[in-house]
Amino acid sequence: MNQDGFYEKLDDQDGKASVVLVLPQVKVATYDENEETTCVDSAVLLTESCAKQWLLAPLLSLLTIFVFPVLLYWSKPMQRDWIYSRALSVARATHIYIEGRGK
Repeated sequence: MNQDGFYEKLDDQDGKASVVLVLPQVKVATYDENEETTCVDSAVLLTESCAKQWLLAPLLSLLTIFVFPVLLYWSKPMQRDWIYSRALSVARATHIYIEGRGK
């Protein structure tokens, strides 16, 4: 485990060596190509950003005649970028955003 609370391991898929960050509190089963499940590609640790939630989002809502909040409500990646900030450690994270793909 490194100083940020992540475990690091080497991934040798496709002949390439790369570092994969593994979250210690998240239990994810190995993806099976024959199983009808969703594959988790990455997990992003987030913290709440008061400045984005209470200043930037309402201001953009007024400037776009309330089109922005409708888009913000329906789009999860947009919520990740416009409401939350990336967490610097596991201990400071308040939310986790899972990115994946369906079978």
